[in-house]
Amino acid sequence: MENARIFLNRLIEEQSFKLLSKATLISITDTDGVIQYANQNFAEISGYSIEELIGQKHNIINSGYHPKSFWADMWRTIMEGKTWCEEVKNKAKDGTYYWVDTKNMPWADDNGKICAFLSIRNNITKKKEIEAEKNELNNKLNILTEHIPGFLYQYHLLNDGSSNFPYASTGIKNIYGVTPEEVRENATKVFK
Repeated sequence: MENARIFLNRLIEEQSFKLLSKATLISITDTDGVIQYANQNFAEISGYSIEELIGQKHNIINSGYHPKSFWADMWRTIMEGKTWCEEVKNKAKDGTYYWVDTKNMPWADDNGKICAFLSIRNNITKKKEIEAEKNELNNKLNILTEHIPGFLYQYHLLNDGSSNFPYASTGIKNIYGVTPEEVRENATKVFK
C-alpha cells in the first residue's frame, strides 16, 4: 500500500501526467483494485464525485455487459505485468451507459513487485453509437435485400486496378458462390 502511495504521489506531480489527465479518464488502483486516485474526467463521465470513487472498486461502474471471463483475463494480464487494452462498456451513476477504450498498466516497485495499476481511458461512446446505428441499418438492408432477386452491391474500383465490394447482399452467394465477407476487401473471387 505504501509503495502504491509513493507511485501515486510521484506520478501526479509529473507534468506529462497533468497533461494526460486533462485529455483522458484516469484512475489508479492498488493491487486489490481499490481506487486510490481518480481524475475529474473520470468523475464527470461516471457521474460520481472523486470522493465517491476513491476507496471503491471499479465495479461501482460495472455495466454487467462483459462476462466474468473478460475481467478474469484483465486481472491475469495485468498481474503478469502486461498492459491490458480493451473497449469497455460502463454504467454511470444515473444509469446511463458509456464506452471507453481502456489501457490498464501495472506499476512495479524497484524490486519488481506490482503495487499499483494505472488505467487510462478515452471516451468512445459516440463511436460505439455510430457502430450500433450502422449495424442496425445493415441488418435492415440485409432483411430487405433477402427478398429481391439477384443481389444488391456497392463496387469500388481502386486506382491501382484492384477492386472490392464494400457492400454485397447475401444473394451474391447464389450468383457467384461467394459470401459478402469474402469480397468485402477483394473482389477477385467474383471475377474468377
